[in-house]
Amino acid sequence: MKLLIHMNMPSGKNDGTHQLILEMPSVDQLADLPFFFKQGYLYGTHLIYDRGDNNTRTWSSRGNMIINTAHIGKIAEYYEG
Repeated sequence: MKLLIHMNMPSGKNDGTHQLILEMPSVDQLADLPFFFKQGYLYGTHLIYDRGDNNTRTWSSRGNMIINTAHIGKIAEYYEG
């Protein structure tokens, strides 16, 4: 499942909103996340995308990432919209 995660910290560009997309194959639904929060971290693949001329998205991986759950503000299932 792709998750859109809003972090409680500024972005690398010092923007007030820091979001990232994390793909977690071990999560089938948002209700599965409390298990991972008890562990204190989320582990998955950090995804980024480039927009094409016709507004299509080309996904690429920035590699695996571990996120400390103490710095997460909110999480939503990522959807193409």
